[in-house]
Amino acid sequence: MCHQAEDSYGKIPAAEYAKMMAEANEEHEPEETMREDYEIGVDELGEFEAYYRCSCERCGFEFRFTHKEDAKVDPNGTGDSKVVKPTAKLRKQRW
Repeated sequence: MCHQAEDSYGKIPAAEYAKMMAEANEEHEPEETMREDYEIGVDELGEFEAYYRCSCERCGFEFRFTHKEDAKVDPNGTGDSKVVKPTAKLRKQRW
């Protein structure tokens, strides 16, 4: 609704624009309009990934964040952590 109101600026009567902006800026419960998705984990090759996405179905706001790095692991339980480098390629799949 907020994007629709912003796009209508100067194209509709001022009173109608003000009403659209007031409706778009009304307080509302985030769980009613905000969707959040996330994944956190380490794959078989030792790559840590954190992925987060949220979007609001009411105003069209969207935010995405992704972080990846090699995970330090101790494969032998000796206390000697190291960065694991893959020796074979693994195809990653996204849903």
